[in-house]
Amino acid sequence: MKNEKRAGLTDFEAGSMYNGSKRESYVKAIANILIGVFFATAGILEFFQIQKWEINGGHISMNEGTALLYKLIGKWGILVFMGILGLVFIRKGVLQYRQIKRLQKADF
Repeated sequence: MKNEKRAGLTDFEAGSMYNGSKRESYVKAIANILIGVFFATAGILEFFQIQKWEINGGHISMNEGTALLYKLIGKWGILVFMGILGLVFIRKGVLQYRQIKRLQKADF
């Protein structure tokens, strides 16, 4: 039966996704991908802004978190940190999307 265990899935996998509408699951996966793209893009833009500031001097406005990261690990560290954070979210979204597709195939 469909409502019992889906073929080849553990109890956790069968119950963790697919609770609610299919559309909601897709929205979560796409949202994670977009959040990841945002973080990666923000890291790149912040890197170029800091690089321009280091070359030209003057004044730059940073929030406290970015200023702390800059003091600890520099502009390259900010780029790497934001890039990794972005990749984590993108990976999570892609894995969610794949799981949705796998669960849809198991339903048939």
